[in-house]
Parts: sequence; C-alpha cells; structure tokens
Amino acid sequence: MERLHQRLTSAEAALASFGQIAGLKEPSDIERDAAIQRCIYQRL
Repeated sequence: MERLHQRLTSAEAALASFGQIAGLKEPSDIERDAAIQRCIYQRL
C-alpha cells in the first residue's frame, strides 16, 4: 500500500509540472523539454 501512495504522490508532482507548462502561451523548446525531463525524473 505504501508503494501505491508513493506512485500517486509522484504522479501528482508530474501533473503539477505539466500544469506549469500548460499555463504558458507558447513555451520554448527548452521549457517544454525541461517539463518532460522533470516528469521523467519525478517518476524515478
């Protein structure tokens, strides 16, 4: 059950990262790539 809680916490953090980038009208390639990398890193 603890692992499920960890995964949900990680998913919430990843969603928050994408929420930040979604708020930008036209994110640069670097901003977009950084949001993707952050999501991948948070899943580890």
